[in-house]
Amino acid sequence: MTLKRSVKWLAIGCGFFAACISGIIFFVFDTENRPVCHKALYFMIVSWQESHQRTRLFPNVDGEQVASMAALNVERELSGWGSHYSYIPGLSEDDPKDLVLFYINQPTRWTWHGPYPTVFEEKKWILVPIGMESCGMNDKVRTGEFSERVDFHEFRDRFRKTLDYLKTKQPPHWERIVKEHEEFLVDAERRWNAT
Repeated sequence: MTLKRSVKWLAIGCGFFAACISGIIFFVFDTENRPVCHKALYFMIVSWQESHQRTRLFPNVDGEQVASMAALNVERELSGWGSHYSYIPGLSEDDPKDLVLFYINQPTRWTWHGPYPTVFEEKKWILVPIGMESCGMNDKVRTGEFSERVDFHEFRDRFRKTLDYLKTKQPPHWERIVKEHEEFLVDAERRWNAT
């Protein structure tokens, strides 16, 4: 076997090996709906509160989630944030800790932004509660980094509890907040029931 022929077969073997590895990564690991670093999110909230006279409130810009999230400068700090996260304005640190503050608006296999999950992992919903810094203390729920990964029924129940709380508390622009998120929940239930 000549040197030229050996190099040719070595190149073909390396290409085949690279194609196999790429195929495994593409077909076995899930890259969709990766969460952002929730610790970074937590520190952005704390920073925003500090810059607003140490308020215990979370941003609420006219009850609009996009404008309220923009107040945190999240998109600048955490790329890809806006495409699959949603925020419920009108809450404060003094509210019950299990209320939903942020959530990924579609199910995902991820638990946190670390290692890639496999396609064999069941898709669930990630929510970030008001008491995000204490996540991991509940043995009943699979927790991520300052978040919880829950099935649809738990997600729906916590979501409804949050919206009912806002109806009772009636923070500024609460009707807009509740309407927007109730529409999401109806759509999510429709999609969930269709699967």
